[in-house]
This record gives sequence, structure tokens and C-alpha cells, in this order.
Amino acid sequence: MTSSTPLPVVLPCRPALPVRRCLSAGRLPGDLVLVLTLTLGLILGWGLPSPARAFSPYHGWRVDSVKIEGVPRELTRQIQGGLALTLRTGLVKMRRARFSEEALEADKQRVVLFLARNGYPLVAVKERLEPVGESKALNVIIEVDPGPLVTVGAVRITGLPPGVEERALELAGITPGEPFRDDLVGQAMVALDAAAQERGFARFTVEKRVTLVDSSRVDLEFQVELGARYHFESVAVSGIGEDLVPLATQYIDIKPGTRFSPK
Repeated sequence: MTSSTPLPVVLPCRPALPVRRCLSAGRLPGDLVLVLTLTLGLILGWGLPSPARAFSPYHGWRVDSVKIEGVPRELTRQIQGGLALTLRTGLVKMRRARFSEEALEADKQRVVLFLARNGYPLVAVKERLEPVGESKALNVIIEVDPGPLVTVGAVRITGLPPGVEERALELAGITPGEPFRDDLVGQAMVALDAAAQERGFARFTVEKRVTLVDSSRVDLEFQVELGARYHFESVAVSGIGEDLVPLATQYIDIKPGTRFSPK
């Protein structure tokens, strides 16, 4: 029902990343463009090519445990459950993964992607591998520097008639101060769709913008361009016997001239 034009999401740089220059005078340094592109690629699910790595002497060793350090406690369990190297429960016994460089890199990317989607878009990760005795077993520790938690500042909707904007904000349920997640924009778009259709606007466009306020806060803005209000001109019923059409029409209860509503 709606269409949208994605705009750039501007993220700050910080010393923990290879880029040490930030935005100034509205100009975007080339190296920051690279970091921003990679970060957005992770958020949008493009993925990253695996970097060339030297062959690890631990290749094929049994992974006894995977530990995540530096991540808020409430997110740690969710992350661990989605990692390839994590201990799995089988039908009869626990199944332990075998270590490989590819699996480690994929797990590190999963950590970055998960945190980027949950309010931490500036994540740096590295691994620490600890052999367990002489049994060719390994403990994998993923050390995370999550960077600042990015939260929602203001949420603004423009272009809607009086009453519809308040209804859209109510349906969106976005609270200033909550962590900025990638699903919040989609959540707001669904709310805009519902609020506009409730008032008879069946066709409209939305331009969405995410604006960096400071290193830990973004504002969300949705600029709506409404079309005309729609009304039902006629109602046709098919697929049933002609003798049942009057009953079905009465049950549907949409009179010609009624303003459009999804309900």
C-alpha cells in the first residue's frame, strides 16, 4: 500500500574503529563512507566477504565453550543461541562444534549484525582462543566493544491531517529514549499505513529519514504525501449462487458512497 524512499543513515565514527575522523562541515570522508557502507550492509543483510586469514593451528579442534564478553547481559543469551560454534543439545547427548576459521568469522559477523539491529551500530569484535589442556579442545571467547547505545530521540510525522498524526504515533508505539532498532522504522510504516487508511487515504507515499543528533541519539522523521480520500462506489459479490447474493451483500454491509476503510 505504501511506498518509501530510503535515505542515508548517518552514523558517527569513534576511536575503536579504524576511522578516526568524524563528520565535519557536512562532508563525509571516504574512509567513513566505507565503514558506513559496511555497517549498513550488515543491517540490511548484505553480509561481508570473509577476509583472508592464516590457517589456524586449532582447525578441527573440539569447541568446549563459546563465551561473549562485553555485551549487555540481557543480550548475551540471545547471541549465543544463534552462533555456529555454540554447544548444541542433541536427542541423546550434547553436540560440540569443530573449530574452523570460517565458522568463527561467520559468528563474529552474527554478533555485529545482532547488536547493530538492537541499538549498537558501532561494534568492534575480536576473538581469543584458549586451548583446554592437551585434549585438542578449545574455549572460544568473543570480546565485544559495543560502542554507545543509540536511542530514539524525537519521532515526527508531517503531512497528515489533524488527528491522524496522533493516531499514527499511538499505533507506532515508539517511545523516545528506547534503543534504536532496525525494526522501528518498519513498525512506524505499518502504523502510518493503518492510521491513513482508517481516514480513507488508500494511496499515499512516505519519505523516511533517520537523523543523527549526537553519538548516541537519532531522530526519526516521516514525511507523508497523501492522495485523495477514497469512497466505495459499488459492491460486487461473486462465487456464490445468485439467490445468495442479496444475503451476502447485506452481511457485507458496505453502502455505495461509504468512505474507504480497511475494516
